[in-house]
Amino acid sequence: MKPKILFFSIPVLFVAVAAWFLMAPRGVLPTDTLSSKAVSADEARAEKWEAKVDEQENVTVRVTPSNLSPRSAEWKFDVSMSTHTVELDQDMTTSVVLIDDRGKEHTPTWIGAPAGGHHRGGTLIFKISVPAPKSITLRFSGIGGVIRNFSWQL
Repeated sequence: MKPKILFFSIPVLFVAVAAWFLMAPRGVLPTDTLSSKAVSADEARAEKWEAKVDEQENVTVRVTPSNLSPRSAEWKFDVSMSTHTVELDQDMTTSVVLIDDRGKEHTPTWIGAPAGGHHRGGTLIFKISVPAPKSITLRFSGIGGVIRNFSWQL
């Protein structure tokens, strides 16, 4: 009787182990799961803070919030400007203000390309007071001779 049990149980055991190896996820460790959750949160944040584009007077201005966390002391916006008709020679620290839902204007610091040329990019950084506003508008003045407003609900 024992040889029959052994004869049938070894192939069954072999098939079970092979099935387990084939069905088990490969390369998934707890740290991989955490990083995928972090990526998903970053993707969700990127979707929430959509890029805004304004194309007036032959100047394209694109603004993408990169940090609007209510817990952050500063908010950052990635800015790119492109034209082939005017010089982009504005001082970004005086040409742009952030207006919160209480009407308070915040002036930025600029980390990016210096004034001049037809293509500029950089980051506007604003110090934010507490409590964080529920909505904001970035107002660009003097770029191509028009006022451009970019607004987000927080």
